[in-house]
Amino acid sequence: MVRLMAIRPDDDIHVTRRGFLGFGAALTTVALVPGAAVLLTATPAAAAPAAPAKPSPYNLASWEGLLQSSVVIASSTGASQTLQVIRVTNLTQASTAKMTGEVFTVGFQAEAPVAPGIYTVTAPGMGRFPLYLGGATATQALVNRRVPATS
Repeated sequence: MVRLMAIRPDDDIHVTRRGFLGFGAALTTVALVPGAAVLLTATPAAAAPAAPAKPSPYNLASWEGLLQSSVVIASSTGASQTLQVIRVTNLTQASTAKMTGEVFTVGFQAEAPVAPGIYTVTAPGMGRFPLYLGGATATQALVNRRVPATS
């Protein structure tokens, strides 16, 4: 099976001289030595498992994993408050137009009213990020990453 890849001008391709020469030597060996079995291996650093990606604060699955968990919000004045994630609602609907991304709401329960505004949210596993919250003790955030697909 042959797999072809298109390379775009903005792609970063990192090929070291040693890797390039090693690949050429392996191809030459296969071409010139009948019945040769060549085993191509990666360097120990490349063979090591990649670190798991940090969950994104703007992905539905990340918030679904935080249901019934607590997050801390901090206002621009430095005042902080703990909120509990009580609901995550997927608002993505089927469309005849090709779309990518997701749109969802995250519902929070607070002990004291939260004024509408942008807060710095600290969530387990996601770190710190900005998020606009509506007001009240039962507040919510709308995350809309739904956009038309390109081609």
